Amino acid sequence: MFRFRASVVAILCVVLLVSITHSVAGDVGDSRQEQNEEQRSHKGVATVDAAASFHVGIGSCNKQQNPQVAWNAINAKQFDVFTFLGDNVYADTPIFLKLRIPASVKDLENSYNQLGQIKEYQELRQSNTDILATWDDHDYGKNDGDREYSLRDQSQELFLRFFNEPQDSPRWKQQGVWMTKTYTVGPNTVRIILLDNRSHKTPLTGYWLGESSPQDMLGADQWQFLHDILVDNSPDVTIIGSGLQVLAQDKFPGEGWFKYPASQAKLFSLLTLYSTRNPIFISGDVHFAELNTLACQGLGQLFDLTSSGMTHSWARAREFLLRWVAAGFNRVFMYASRNFGELEFPNAKKGKIDSVVYRAFAAETGETVFELKVPLDTSLKVAQRFNTSENWNNVKACAFSDPAMGFSQACQDVLATCEPVAQQFHWIVMAVRYFSLLLVLFSIHATVALRLKMARQSPLTWIETGALGLLLTLDLAFIFQF
Repeated sequence: MFRFRASVVAILCVVLLVSITHSVAGDVGDSRQEQNEEQRSHKGVATVDAAASFHVGIGSCNKQQNPQVAWNAINAKQFDVFTFLGDNVYADTPIFLKLRIPASVKDLENSYNQLGQIKEYQELRQSNTDILATWDDHDYGKNDGDREYSLRDQSQELFLRFFNEPQDSPRWKQQGVWMTKTYTVGPNTVRIILLDNRSHKTPLTGYWLGESSPQDMLGADQWQFLHDILVDNSPDVTIIGSGLQVLAQDKFPGEGWFKYPASQAKLFSLLTLYSTRNPIFISGDVHFAELNTLACQGLGQLFDLTSSGMTHSWARAREFLLRWVAAGFNRVFMYASRNFGELEFPNAKKGKIDSVVYRAFAAETGETVFELKVPLDTSLKVAQRFNTSENWNNVKACAFSDPAMGFSQACQDVLATCEPVAQQFHWIVMAVRYFSLLLVLFSIHATVALRLKMARQSPLTWIETGALGLLLTLDLAFIFQF
């Protein structure tokens, strides 16, 4: 009888989860179908003269001890620029899930030496592709690392040395690895800014920071760097690279700019204040490819192309959890297997930039798994359209605010002007899905407990009860692990 009841509970929980999944199908089915049709309609982009286009490759999360499956495909693409967006090596030591031992100087040296000895990576370094790099936590040296990492300066020296940073570069004099470089592409200028979201990041205490808590992602010197760079609004396109996702809003157990809303709003305000033309975000960290979008007053529709997991990823076996249970609020697409990405600016070397193609590739083959072409407008008039808005004072106040002092009202008002464009699910639906999954896991463990009890005809011991509780905890940790 116990077995029958437990089985019924398990079946009902599974049915509940499936029904919830289908309950929103009517809401998202049409949009997903339109999205798929839109993706297919852009396959013709590949017919553009590649020699006339400007190609910016994107990659991150490269465990140097894993099979290096992406480099041959990356080399075959012959990118003009390749941006390494962090976790370029894994120098810290894994213990269990997110528990890792911070890297020593020797660990960092060995990790970079191992990457440098990979033949295919050496081929990229010797090619005509310009390599730009920033770091995230695992090559910084500490999982989810921040300004409190004790080997920050030593790690920076090893990083700059490995990537052959010129001796006259300002990166040797600053405390952090942020940088910028501008490319002349035919009649256009493309500026690439790589941010450092580790060296001065205030610690994340818990899953969320209160409004009065320090929420600084970059630190005072790096914010001043952005002010000094963005005041020049002549570039036609500004690409901003971050180790952490800028626009994603749903990585609850992980990291991202959305957990530092004061910094996120300040970044948006700076782009608005200086009328930055065509800002485009690129990011890494999460071990899958994703395109997120958000529409903000004064900036229009923003995009963040995440290319993460060159050597390891969530893989298709867990894609269900990512696509449905952990659905993205700003997500346009996701790809759960190993990947790298690209921004292509068609015909940029011959004429005025008028579009960008967001593209993701399978790491092993270089096959395109997603592409989306988006028009661009490089006129300054479009970039300045927010200047007469009634919210202009909020933008100025937020742009000069100090995120280390918390989430100011002006910055809150700036973020309030941003709206999801590709929202797939409501918060309540997502919460119900998580709860339903929890019920399924609980029913499975309850079934195990009842079978043990019936087999022994006696209550469970405290050891058995603890083991079952640990099983449930581990399952939840697996689900939330990023």
